[in-house]
Amino acid sequence: MSQEKLSITKQELHSKHVEEILEKQAALSGEVEFLYGKDKPKVKGSIFLSSWFYLFLAGLLGAFMSWLIIEPNFDDFIRISGQIEEVRETFPITGANELVHYVKIDGKGILFLEQSIYDGIDENGKKITKFSDLSVGQYAYVVCENVYEENGLGAAIKIGPSPFPEFNKGRSLSVISIQKTLWSLIIFIILGALIALFVGCADGIIGRNYKKAIIAGVIGMFIGILGGLISTFVGGLVYAILGIFTSTTLNPFESAIGFIAQVVRRTFAWAILGMTMGLGQGIALRSRKMILNGFLGGMLGALLGGLLFDPIDILILSKGVLDPFRSADISRLVGFCLTGAFVGLMIGIVEQINKDAWLIMTKGPISGKQFIIYKDITRIGSSPNCEIYLFKDSDVLPEHAIIQKIHDGYLLKDNSSAVGTQVNNRKIREHKLRNGDKVDIGNTSFTFAEKERKIKK
Repeated sequence: MSQEKLSITKQELHSKHVEEILEKQAALSGEVEFLYGKDKPKVKGSIFLSSWFYLFLAGLLGAFMSWLIIEPNFDDFIRISGQIEEVRETFPITGANELVHYVKIDGKGILFLEQSIYDGIDENGKKITKFSDLSVGQYAYVVCENVYEENGLGAAIKIGPSPFPEFNKGRSLSVISIQKTLWSLIIFIILGALIALFVGCADGIIGRNYKKAIIAGVIGMFIGILGGLISTFVGGLVYAILGIFTSTTLNPFESAIGFIAQVVRRTFAWAILGMTMGLGQGIALRSRKMILNGFLGGMLGALLGGLLFDPIDILILSKGVLDPFRSADISRLVGFCLTGAFVGLMIGIVEQINKDAWLIMTKGPISGKQFIIYKDITRIGSSPNCEIYLFKDSDVLPEHAIIQKIHDGYLLKDNSSAVGTQVNNRKIREHKLRNGDKVDIGNTSFTFAEKERKIKK
């Protein structure tokens, strides 16, 4: 039996029909290198629509809103000013190495040491430098660190002539102290709740999916409140333990050990708070990977914020509480905002590092937006329940298409829509996606991308 040789011309080998068959085979087998070689198409998204950027802004805004709520109601110290009603001679007190002085201002008894007096000029032009310069009728300003429970007297760290006629007039030391304590307990709760709320809402707002934004934001807020409660407890516990093992004062402005103790305490507490700040969206969408990204990113961001908070406080205040008229409001603003910004930024960075596959919108209302594929089934459609929400497009069905994760990649399936789904300008029912594929759904276009995968030979 004679064998006939099959001959193919060069023109036939490179015909359009042969190219289409080879392209389909390569797409199904995942041979990306065959189609593109080293020059695979790359499409960059918009920086302003990148998750790290808008989560950075969301965390920053949430922290700023926290500061606006907290600052008018909270002070690190108890501040009093008014006329001196009584001055007592120095007398010794149990446990004190120096003589303690006493004054009464607006019915409030204050104890202080000689070194607590700051230099100044009273309202009559008299110079005040020591205890004997204080007299009944003068206006004095007092900064107290705490109130003694056994006698209700304030422990002043600074006292001197007052530029304020009256401050906290008519309010007892116990009431002022209780307010200070309560606000110190809920600072983390407010901060955690609002940063988590804004971070949780961000992606939904950018994608115009307001239902998703509300659900993720509310879930994030409640988890942030829980994180705030836990971090408040842990921060107090760490501070108490450090107090046991350090023989010197823990005042961060009086010793190196005190400063380190404050940084360690804040870092531990804020790291725990950060763990909860980025969980809202992942829980709302029931995505383990998003939960992990939020957990790791939030923790890393809050760690950075906690580490930098006290150095910034020292830098901004310079002399800290040694300047009696300065408050920590500006340093708190900077510290809060840096922490919120770091939390959002790190969640976005971790998200980018851990992503496996994504779509970038190249034509549409939010062109440049990146949609990371987290779930085994990702729905694309005009319903806000879809993971990729295409709003205001009459040609798109509520659930127009899905992307299914398979063992060696991702499969795009059209849900029998009238308009259809196109890949590389061809209508498809099913198509295994590869790097650089152009996907058209209705009036919206995407480019598919995924991380490099080793091709099995």
